[in-house]
Amino acid sequence: MAHITLQKACRRFVDHVGSRHIAGNARAYDIIVIGGGVVGNSSALELRRKGFTTVNVDAGPCPGYGSTSSSSAIVRNYYSSIDSCRLAWEGYHGWVRWADYLQAPPNEDLCYLNEIGNAAIDTPASPQCQKYLANVRKAMAACGFLWKIGTQLSSRNESHT
Repeated sequence: MAHITLQKACRRFVDHVGSRHIAGNARAYDIIVIGGGVVGNSSALELRRKGFTTVNVDAGPCPGYGSTSSSSAIVRNYYSSIDSCRLAWEGYHGWVRWADYLQAPPNEDLCYLNEIGNAAIDTPASPQCQKYLANVRKAMAACGFLWKIGTQLSSRNESHT
C-alpha cells in the first residue's frame, strides 16, 4: 500500500477535478474526508445525511482500494473491552440491515453479511492468552452476548466462568 501525505492527496485531487470544484464559484465543501475506504465513506455518508457537503480524497484509484481491500472483512464481537463489544454489536446490526441503512432500492445488488460463526482458541499454557480470554468473557457477559465453551452454551443468566 502506498503511503501519501495529506498535501500530496489534496494536490492529486485538485489536479484531478480542478481547483474550481473545491471552492469558489462552482462548489465549496464543508468537510474534506481523507480516505475512500470503509471509514472514510461511512463518515462521508453520515455527514451528508446531517446536511454537510463532503468530498473524499484518497490516494487509491477507487473506493475501498487501500487498507479496506486488505482487510479480512471479519465482523466479530469478541473483544476484551465492554465498549468495543458494544460497538461491534451495533455494527453487526448495521450489517444485518445493510440495505435499509443505505436506503438502497429493492433488489439492489449489495454486499451482505455471511454469518458463519467464529472460534477463539483457548491456550491454557499462555498466561497472556488466559488474561485476554478472561477479559473477553467478562466483556461479553457484561453485554449479554451468548458464547460457547466446548459444548456448553452460556447465556446472560448463567455463570461464564
